[in-house]
Amino acid sequence: MKLVEFSPDRVRHIARNMRADDRAEVHATRWDDDDDRLAAEVCAYPTKLRWVACHGDEPVAVIGAVNMWPGNFSVFMFATDNIQHIGLSLTRFAKYRMIPTLLDMGGWRGEARSAAFHTEAHRWLEALGARRESTLANYGKNGEDFYNYVWTRPDVS
Repeated sequence: MKLVEFSPDRVRHIARNMRADDRAEVHATRWDDDDDRLAAEVCAYPTKLRWVACHGDEPVAVIGAVNMWPGNFSVFMFATDNIQHIGLSLTRFAKYRMIPTLLDMGGWRGEARSAAFHTEAHRWLEALGARRESTLANYGKNGEDFYNYVWTRPDVS
């Protein structure tokens, strides 16, 4: 895996080629199902905490976090089917670099919402040390249930 410059073309490639469950999950909380608009909005997020992960020269995953308000971050990731080639490296990056960076920046809470049907995402979030905090009933635009996963600073309760 290599991390490369975050660019609209790379993010658009990933959005257009998302895994089926990622696409269904992401679009369940959007007004439309337009992958290009999704890519443009992700590129406009007010954060420098965002990365594109590649397998060779192919963009495979977008991962990052947005500071919602002091101390609280919304964490996101979506990927193509080729994540299988970089999954372990991306997991190590998120667990040992991205999440600690959020804490170093004064964060005491990171959260990610995941559709109840996306069991692969749940396993990944738990591997990163997140815990399922709550169920968000009927959270998606078609009534899909979501789970809220969180990381909290160990010394803050």
